[in-house]
Parts: sequence; C-alpha cells; structure tokens
Amino acid sequence: MNISTLTRFEKIWTRNFISNLPQLTSMEPIRSLFGICQGKADVLVCGAGPSLILSLNDIKTYRKNLVLIAVDTALMVLWNFGIDPDLVFSVDPQVLNTKYLEGYNGNAKIVFDPTSSYHSLRLPGKFKNGFFTSSPFPLIRILSSKPEEEIGAVDFGGSVSTNAVSLAEKMGARNILLVGQDLSFPNKLAHCKGAVLEERFNHIESRKLRREYHNHKQMTALPVKKAASIQGGEIRTNEKLLIFKKWFEEHPKKIFGSISEKTALF
Repeated sequence: MNISTLTRFEKIWTRNFISNLPQLTSMEPIRSLFGICQGKADVLVCGAGPSLILSLNDIKTYRKNLVLIAVDTALMVLWNFGIDPDLVFSVDPQVLNTKYLEGYNGNAKIVFDPTSSYHSLRLPGKFKNGFFTSSPFPLIRILSSKPEEEIGAVDFGGSVSTNAVSLAEKMGARNILLVGQDLSFPNKLAHCKGAVLEERFNHIESRKLRREYHNHKQMTALPVKKAASIQGGEIRTNEKLLIFKKWFEEHPKKIFGSISEKTALF
C-alpha cells in the first residue's frame, strides 16, 4: 500500500471497515476456501469485459462442470442470463460498487474485502453470508492479530479479477479459465453490454449525456496502447490494462486460458 493510495482512501476505508464489523462477525474467513478444490475441479473466473456477452451461452452450457467465480461487475449480466455463480468477489470501497449487487437473490456467496462499501452488506439476499478477506489496512488487526494466517489473503494485481484468480489458485483449482477478461477494448467497448455501468444510462442518458460519449471517455482517459490480439493482429488497450495483463503473465499460475473470443493475448 503506497502513501498516495492511503491518503486518498484512508477515510472511506475506515468508515467502511467500522460499519462492516457487525456483518463480518457472521461471515467465514476466506481461508476456509483454500484447498477446497483439491486439484479436482476447474475454476472459471468471469470478468465484465465486452466479450463476456459472446460467451454467455457457453458458460451456461458448461456451468455444472465448473466452479464459477464472478467479479461483482459481471454478476447481474450472468444472473439476467440465468447463470448463478458460486462466488462473487467484491473489493471496491466506493458506494457505486453496491449497485453491482442490487437485485441479486441467487445462491452465490460473496467474497468481501472488509474495506469494501458497507452498503453492500446491507442489501437483502443470502449472498451476504459469505467470506471475508484479510487486508493491508491496519484496522484489520481488530479481527485478528495474524490476519494473513488466520483470515487468509489473496494476491492483488490492481483489479478485482486478479483477486479472483489468486483465490482460484489458493482453492486448489485443477485449471483456471478466464472469460470477460479482455484487457483491451474490443469493438471499441469498455464494458460488457448489460453491465450495471452500461444499464444505468437507461435512466440518465440525455441529448447531452450519451452512453457513447461515456464509453469514449473511458477509452481515451489514458493514452492509447496496442497489444497482440488472441485473434491475431493488434487490439486497442491502455497502460492501466497492460499493468493487469503483466500481472497475469508474470503471476505464478496453474493453467491459464481465456475462453473469450476477443481479448488481448497473454
């Protein structure tokens, strides 16, 4: 944790952590998931990249053969297509993050960073009876004097998908597959159609505020970079996504494979 990150989020982390304490006491430490697959089950980690929409039929077909971990931004895309994950990973401290979970009433269990938005654990639904992770935030020692050992920690590469992949490793997955983890902007899109960030424009879109402009703004917030595409040639990306791409490439892993049709090659 660097100084700039601590300075930016210290107040919101503190508020979230203290507000989450009553709910955390009824949740299980993430360590209880470690080794659960025993090398006998494949784990699919589902992100909310633009290509997710192209893979929904395949996910639904093979759902019963996989342990499915969804990042929170992908949850309602899956749920609205009739797919219920086993776990949903949530780490963002911002209030907007709660929107990704609203309306969900399936059987998945949340995997929750204690500094994530406290509004999430106040939503209705069984998903809240899930698991919580350790955290580099100092207040975690309220829950444990040895948080990494007693609660359990996952590696963090800057995005919730890296957390989810690290969890899949520690669960003892036989193979780890990725979907919706594009690390790029296929078809000039930043998010999967149907994702909460996309759908909220149904309510706020106007003549002067178009979803196309919002999508363009996200794509151009950082200088354009190019990466090799899984389909051959190059695909548009940016420096932030390349950092995540590097994490996947360098992180110790089982067998990684992307089943997305359009993604950066790694």
